[in-house]
Amino acid sequence: MLLGIVAVSATDLIVDKGKPTELAVYQRQGWRSENNLLCGGGEGNNLRALYSYQPDGLTVDLDFSIAELNATAAGIGLGDMLFGFDGGKAANLFTEDAKGITAVIGSTRDHIKPGERFLAQIRCKQGKAEFFLNGKPVGSIACGIQPVSVYLRPWRNRVAVHSFAVNGQRVGVADTHVSAVGKILDCRNDATFELSPPVIFTGNCEATLSSLENSGVRESFTTEVSADGVIRIPRSIMERIYQKNVGKYVTTALRLVLRSGKKVYSCNIVLSDSRRPRDFALGEVRHTSAGNRFFVNGKSLGMQTGLLTVCNGTVNAKGAERFGKIGIHGKLMLLRPRLCFKNGKFDAKAFAAKVESYAAQMISSDPDSLLMLQFELFMPTEWGKKHPDELIVLDNGVDYLANAPSHKRQPSYASELWRKEAAEMVSSALAELRKSPIADRIFYFKLLYANCGEWNHWGYQEKAFVDCSRPMNIAFGAWLKKKYKTEEALRRAWQKTSVSFLSPDLVPGRKERLAGGPIFRGASGPARQSADYYNFFQEYAAGTIEHFAHFAKKASSRRLLVGAYYGYYFGHYGSNYHFQDSGHYGIRYLLRSPDIDFFGGPDVYSDRRSVSPLNGLTASVELAGKVWEAENDYRTHHALGPRHRELGATDNLEQTLELLKRNFIITLGNRTCYYFFDFAKDWYKDEESMNLIADLQKIDQVMEKMPYAKANRIAVLFSESVVAQYTSRFDNGIYNAGRMAGRELPFLGIPYDRYLLEDISRIDFSVYQAVIFFNTFQVTEEQAREIQKKVAGNNRTLIWLYAPGCIAPDGSLQPEKSVNLTGIGLRLEENGDYGKLIFRNKTRPYKKGYPTRTVIDDAAASILAYHADGAPAAAEKKFPDYRSVVICSPAPSVVFLRQVLQGGRVFSYTSGVGSLDQTAFAWPLLGAYRAGKPIMKKIWFGKNVEVVADPLTGKILAENVNMINLNYEKTYQTKLLYAGSRADYEKCIAPAMNKRKK
Repeated sequence: MLLGIVAVSATDLIVDKGKPTELAVYQRQGWRSENNLLCGGGEGNNLRALYSYQPDGLTVDLDFSIAELNATAAGIGLGDMLFGFDGGKAANLFTEDAKGITAVIGSTRDHIKPGERFLAQIRCKQGKAEFFLNGKPVGSIACGIQPVSVYLRPWRNRVAVHSFAVNGQRVGVADTHVSAVGKILDCRNDATFELSPPVIFTGNCEATLSSLENSGVRESFTTEVSADGVIRIPRSIMERIYQKNVGKYVTTALRLVLRSGKKVYSCNIVLSDSRRPRDFALGEVRHTSAGNRFFVNGKSLGMQTGLLTVCNGTVNAKGAERFGKIGIHGKLMLLRPRLCFKNGKFDAKAFAAKVESYAAQMISSDPDSLLMLQFELFMPTEWGKKHPDELIVLDNGVDYLANAPSHKRQPSYASELWRKEAAEMVSSALAELRKSPIADRIFYFKLLYANCGEWNHWGYQEKAFVDCSRPMNIAFGAWLKKKYKTEEALRRAWQKTSVSFLSPDLVPGRKERLAGGPIFRGASGPARQSADYYNFFQEYAAGTIEHFAHFAKKASSRRLLVGAYYGYYFGHYGSNYHFQDSGHYGIRYLLRSPDIDFFGGPDVYSDRRSVSPLNGLTASVELAGKVWEAENDYRTHHALGPRHRELGATDNLEQTLELLKRNFIITLGNRTCYYFFDFAKDWYKDEESMNLIADLQKIDQVMEKMPYAKANRIAVLFSESVVAQYTSRFDNGIYNAGRMAGRELPFLGIPYDRYLLEDISRIDFSVYQAVIFFNTFQVTEEQAREIQKKVAGNNRTLIWLYAPGCIAPDGSLQPEKSVNLTGIGLRLEENGDYGKLIFRNKTRPYKKGYPTRTVIDDAAASILAYHADGAPAAAEKKFPDYRSVVICSPAPSVVFLRQVLQGGRVFSYTSGVGSLDQTAFAWPLLGAYRAGKPIMKKIWFGKNVEVVADPLTGKILAENVNMINLNYEKTYQTKLLYAGSRADYEKCIAPAMNKRKK
């Protein structure tokens, strides 16, 4: 922090002949001067001007070079605007405006040669910024009237700056100063400490160190600021203040203030004590009344586990501070160990130093910071050049990955060399961090790889099938040998006379993957080859995660919680190149792994303003004693631009607050967790947002300790084994089924649990009035027995969708056997376009027709619905102790489904024929979210409750009632209610939920 700045108009020289001036703001460790050039690079390592400027009349002149043209997105920034070089694989010149809208304005190669200096200029006038290269105009952008900071962004490139000048009307110091050190000091040694530029005075000065944790703890001393901005802090001073400030962690945060006359410099530093023992924090998963939760050293982290604070080199220290003040101390760091390779080897010490640098900023922002590490397993570009045969191969020959580092192909999951070296990278990184002074704050380790680090295999952006590499072919051959035992058995199944376990073309090509029937593959040879591959790949993808998780557990003596992005059951279902090829349908393998504590990911991205669609089979995750941790990357009103809008960005603060409430109660009702992921862009900086998140945190703390009754009346079972049986075609309508399950079923108005069919023997069905079998098209004999033994009874309604039990073990279609499972006869018809389902005198057209349909073929069944041509499309049969319903659609209308459930006397909590609101229950809390025109809705509680109250205000809304009317006045609105006993309200709820006193 710098004080005493005067606003004037000036020509400011930021870099002069390769030397940074006192007006340059940068990280010392990221830049160096050599041969009259200031050299630096890397994401987040920007070179900034000290001041902000009025846009009108502003000029910027840069004489510099960039090292390469390789989609590095380097550029010159004016506030939130950017003139970029080297965009995408074509090395485009581009602009990005304040709303995030990008535009290509030319080819970089027409103006710039890598390693050669050039002149870049910006001229702002009358609301427009014009961009020049070597004196030639190349593009422009609207620049508005708000003050802007000016900076050079190397991003994934390296730059060498000879001169950097800004001329304009200063309007104050830009919000760019690095407030925390990038180094942790040991109090047992004298310390030389480099101040973060700019340093506005040198020579003798008065210094004060004061605690950020304990007011009144301080030490004063005299020191000297050298010409290079270096000061010395005596060991005696550091040791005294550390001892006064000893806490539960090895590290402690202090504020350093230097005074020279009227000039003041301040920053935060972090001290440690090398003699104190160091080890990772103890992370555990424990069961609570609110579901499975993370515990750190015996204390719950809560449902809102943390905030992303480090992303692609950008550090959101202010967000870390805000969240820390309301009791959310988890600090998520997205780490890139590939940037710490030296001479082809991973440098664990350099990596640990980088993590410590980030951690120092977190600790100085929030002294109670707990560190959540996301660890990428990508390899640097040089590794791929050295080992080309270890990389994935796309079937269309594309040598480009849209969402990979530098867009280069990465190692195959099956590369034994990568598995070995990346495992060594995990082990050595954790070994180094375990010795670090920040070790006792680290409790969480998340493994990242493949598309965006989310273990979604590449290909969907490239419209390619993967992975056709030699390593994957070898791994598949080993799996086939384990399954078939002999090559003769393999040849019979695949109907190939010459195939062997060592054949070079075991991984199916495009022709084989598209073979089979319109929806299901069937039993042909090519279809069996593809089904085998996809069964193998789901298992192998999950096994690859488990492989690295084992090394993380071993390196931490099982102290760290270890997990991954995984299990996106609904987000990928039926999507082009992104369904079976994602590898996300091996959840059953991770659920039984002792080395995996958690997994999860972002909610389904479509229709986010209308619904909050959880992406995973959350009830099975809880059943396995693990945590589904969602990535809450919902875009607030601070996320500007069309792409964020497509992903559900809100229009204003009011909408943001409604979605915060909705996402909270949906997560609480499903007994899961989430962290906030805003790309370190500080999307939650509004006071109102932080106040609401704080209130929700208090509610969660109460709910975690207060037993409550489970309100979910329905279990929905989803199969993983059937995934491989679908053809890989993109016109078969199966996408609609995934959409219905993920984004339409939440509007049912009846809360439900999502389970894996393969968990059927472990599920307690006694609490459920109905069970929906979503895609049990292929069922084992053991699963069929479990259904009859555990599910079919207790006056329960069993609902079967589309083609229950119709796929035989060899993949052939045998619809005549469906009756053995459901009690209702069924037949299958192909090669049609069946686009409507008629029920109760209403027509509900599918969004896309289905080329294969099932038809009720049972004279004894009661018909509930018809196909458009009059063929029976849904029917029920009542047995002595249960009711069976078959609906001949993979994605029936939720309205119809709700009616079928009500026919079985399944209790519905909400009014409305269409049930246009999403409800969630965590008794005695409940929430109902609506996106639509204003309306009055009714909520029934299913019992008489003594008190109904608004938990965010403490206001009692009704007493001794079994229902309440809710008036929705706004287009997007969430109603949160407490509905329970007066004793619980007065003892637990009211004290925690009373409206915050300003």
